[in-house]
Amino acid sequence: MLQQPKNILMPVAIISMLISVVASAAFGAGRTYVPKSETNEIRYELCRLKAHEYSPGKTNCIYRRQTGGKDVIVSVSENRIQCQAEFQCEQSK
Repeated sequence: MLQQPKNILMPVAIISMLISVVASAAFGAGRTYVPKSETNEIRYELCRLKAHEYSPGKTNCIYRRQTGGKDVIVSVSENRIQCQAEFQCEQSK
């Protein structure tokens, strides 16, 4: 005759606790993947001189963006200076 273990309740309790711990870890909070290149990285583009305006006491240098969009205006508080030909400006968003 086969003998049945008298204390079968203890291993069943341990196995059920392990299953509940593993199952609860599977229902953790979800996260959305955000690549590092999408973070608050400042991007630059080339801005080339389009025109310059002289007014009393200041000079406005107007630059055209490489990708289009609004022109960049750099104001200098000196009379009749020569504007630089191009520079790296921050991309508009």
